[in-house]
Amino acid sequence: MFATDRSTSWAPGAKFFHWTSALCVVAAWILGLTIDAWPKGAVFVHESLGLAVILMLVGRVVGRLVWTSPEPEQTPWEPWARKLAAAGHGVLYLLLAAVTLLGVGYVLRRGISLSVFGLFQIPSPFVWPDRETARLAARPVKELHELAAHALMAVALLHAVAGLGHHYWLKDRTLTRMLPFRRG
Repeated sequence: MFATDRSTSWAPGAKFFHWTSALCVVAAWILGLTIDAWPKGAVFVHESLGLAVILMLVGRVVGRLVWTSPEPEQTPWEPWARKLAAAGHGVLYLLLAAVTLLGVGYVLRRGISLSVFGLFQIPSPFVWPDRETARLAARPVKELHELAAHALMAVALLHAVAGLGHHYWLKDRTLTRMLPFRRG
């Protein structure tokens, strides 16, 4: 996880945060879509996955400042391909932050304390006279959270397709350099 020469591969910490974030995001999204079909404890799991993504996002941002990145593979579409990749990563980071922070905002806006991995509670600053008022007050935040989550999944799908395109079409090392337990 330390900064070393990574001319052929991403740092192990970068790979850890990348793949763990991806798993948590997909699991939280699926759970969010099917939350009504699960027992009540599923909401706690969904919220915990979101909080884990926040922590991993912080780790990823700090890691980008510490770890050396491998040189991007050359494509036939330079330099705009590099700019497009940077923009795509920026949108992914922005959506990761937006989805998770909107999720926290939704819980708190409903007047409910947010459990942080069952260790402690963040109390809501909102007090509503009844559940229906709380639900209506939080509805716009919930809708933004859901919209941002769907946008995140769409951009993540494009990200995955781009990685597969590099591997199978361009036949370069972009994908293999990010695979866990492999050195590009």
